[in-house]
Amino acid sequence: MLGETLNTIEKHGLVAPGHRVLVGVSGGADSTGLLYLLFALSRTLCIHLDVVHIHHGLRGVDADRDAAFVQSLGWKLGLPVHLIRVDTRARAELDHLSIEMAARALRHEAFQSILNGGHYNSIALAHTLDDQAETVLMRLARGTSLRGVGAMDYDVVVKGMRIIRPLLGTHRQTLRVYLDSHRIEWMEDQSNTSMDFLRNRMRHEVLPLLKTHFNSNASVHLANMAEEARQVADFVDRKVDEVWGRCVSGGKAKSQNLTLRQEPFLAFEPVIQNRLALRWLRLCGVPESGLSRATVKALLYFISGSGRAWNFPGNVLVERCRGGVRLGQATLDEGYRIDLVLPGVVELVDLGVVVSVESCRGRYPVYPNPMGTYPQEAYLSQKLAKHSLMVRSWEPGDRISPLGMKGRKKLQDVFTDAKVERSERKRIPLICLGEQILWIPGYAVDRRAGVEDFSEPSWHITLHPASEYENAQNSQ
Repeated sequence: MLGETLNTIEKHGLVAPGHRVLVGVSGGADSTGLLYLLFALSRTLCIHLDVVHIHHGLRGVDADRDAAFVQSLGWKLGLPVHLIRVDTRARAELDHLSIEMAARALRHEAFQSILNGGHYNSIALAHTLDDQAETVLMRLARGTSLRGVGAMDYDVVVKGMRIIRPLLGTHRQTLRVYLDSHRIEWMEDQSNTSMDFLRNRMRHEVLPLLKTHFNSNASVHLANMAEEARQVADFVDRKVDEVWGRCVSGGKAKSQNLTLRQEPFLAFEPVIQNRLALRWLRLCGVPESGLSRATVKALLYFISGSGRAWNFPGNVLVERCRGGVRLGQATLDEGYRIDLVLPGVVELVDLGVVVSVESCRGRYPVYPNPMGTYPQEAYLSQKLAKHSLMVRSWEPGDRISPLGMKGRKKLQDVFTDAKVERSERKRIPLICLGEQILWIPGYAVDRRAGVEDFSEPSWHITLHPASEYENAQNSQ
């Protein structure tokens, strides 16, 4: 076991002589094993070790027992111990997080604080091959990118904090055998058996099922896939570095003045386009919350098309300029005009609404909700609008010829009848062909866009709250 750990450290260059390494120790088997292994190798590697333990304030006397145990380990091995107490429940409530996510955030913040204050080179964490397999499965189930499939790495820098994982290629059971053979005690965390936590369900239900009914080496294969995914993702990132100057010009980093040049951008494979677009958006200041798979896919569709502008998260408009696209500001007060993807999905971030367009035939009964509430849906004939539709805000003088009614009606009167406040009227998205309004969600379809025959090609358009749409996609 010592030889295996030493080989891993040397192969991945995890430490160098003279390094000060902080070891995260919960008191459980994995972290206790890591501490003893690193302590046994510390003379060979010429490294200095300190210990950190996070008391999450969740398990009462059991948590106090674990903290006391880790402090006793430090005393036994002659190592300093940093004991940090945090209030996980308060953080979860404050930031609307699960207990798992709040605990993770607090741990990383505590580690960061100690690393910065103690001049440490890295923090060593006890993630094993089995932890890696669980992480890959959870990310695949939730939906993730190629980089996400890569899961954890042996050596990674997160927000300036270097994390090393010497046991990432080691089975959890192998570590237990090492502990037992050396008569090393550890503390058993009863929460590790609770099915309230997603990782525990993956560990105790899903992975055993895969190993029993599909392949006993499932964990190894998942970990191998993660390593290959990281290698491919690294290759793609290097390729993006290589072509960046050809595809992006003007402005400075962290600026919306960067232009993404259309012609060279479209010459590359979709996987390169995707990474280029993501990097461009991040450098332009678009928040991570706006970089969902659906919105990036819609952006790529927009870049390859001919629309003039497209709404993107963070109150930002993607606008065409000479030779490419760049970001500009958009406000609801000024109104908005956004090309729809036919078929496809567009997120109206400032409205908190997702517009989905599907091609179908005919129409089915729809039951509109009150104007300004969602979901809403309608069927529009493709005869009138086969290749282009937009969603825009209300403008003075707008009118509609409601299907099933005579004459035309001013939208101002429609809003008054529906008791829509003046301040809210620009928040009602209108589906249009140019200046011609085809559908007011919650009111009516224009008679010129009505579907007359059940075999007629039509657009099925739905508007959903963005949060509900994202949850529905993640659950599929």
